[in-house]
Amino acid sequence: RLERARAERDGLRGRLAEVEAERQATETRAEVATRSAEMAAEEIRATEERMAGILGERDRLATALARIQERIRALTDEQNEVRRRIEANRARVHLLERLREGFEGYSLGVKALAVDSPHAARIRGIVAHLIEADPPYARALETALGRSLEALVVSGAADAEAAIGYLRDGARGTAAFWPLDRMPGVDEEARWEVPAGDGVIGRAADLVRCDGEFAGLVRRLLGRTLIVRDMPSALALASALAGPGVDQVTLEGDLVAASGLMSGGRSGQQQEQAGLIGRRQQIESLRREVEEDDRRLAVLAEGMSASEVEAKGVSGQSEELERRIAELRDRIAGLERQRYAGETDAKRLNERSGA
Repeated sequence: RLERARAERDGLRGRLAEVEAERQATETRAEVATRSAEMAAEEIRATEERMAGILGERDRLATALARIQERIRALTDEQNEVRRRIEANRARVHLLERLREGFEGYSLGVKALAVDSPHAARIRGIVAHLIEADPPYARALETALGRSLEALVVSGAADAEAAIGYLRDGARGTAAFWPLDRMPGVDEEARWEVPAGDGVIGRAADLVRCDGEFAGLVRRLLGRTLIVRDMPSALALASALAGPGVDQVTLEGDLVAASGLMSGGRSGQQQEQAGLIGRRQQIESLRREVEEDDRRLAVLAEGMSASEVEAKGVSGQSEELERRIAELRDRIAGLERQRYAGETDAKRLNERSGA
């Protein structure tokens, strides 16, 4: 019986040793599981910090891309506006060239002589074509010139006489002429002083430009005309200018003559019709505007191309960041599962060890 008790004791000791060994193994496994959960949690925090930085960079790129896209929209709007302006100016040039080449706005006699007539080569020019002026003065100058506006300039009276005969024989209309060989000189001493006044613009002859050979003609036609701002300005000066025989014309084209004659107003046709003075100047000015706009379009195209390349680069960077963010989110999800598994195993093992 003693032997059996000793055997049972030894068996219990062995069983206790096995239980203790199993307990220690369970604690070890619980520690490993706990450490695994802690490492997963640490890596989750580090990964979330990295992702926060990437998210901030993504937001910065999104803001930059929005600015670039706004710049592209502004460039597109300006391109469209410049294109519309070019089309309008080219259409205006075409109209003015057609009017100029067809002598639209001129009398039948002028057209008959200037277009395909045996006298066309003898015509030095039309007064309206020979002078240039700033646009604000064009209407006033047309009034000041009167019929001389479409007068034909020729070298001598013989040329004018032959042309008149051509018109008369064919009932082709009438025309006025200024023969340069019969142009009387302008007495410089008879020049009058431009009066002072808020509404005074200046002497008409001083407000036009022309080739030197026609300067005497311009002085003859406009030397005794004053351009003023409006009718009240002209009436205020009328008495003082009647003595020297100076006519006044307003910027709107109204006339107050030294003789006392007053005229003015405007017809609907005048409102729509391009002026005769400065058509060439208008054409050249519009062509310069078209050239400037063409250059501007080239600059805008370069800016658009550069902006599109920049936008493509930023979009590419954003796509790469989105890919990295997706990878990090997948990584965090995996780490969350690892942490949960570790915490669950540690809890289960600790409960078993405590039991």
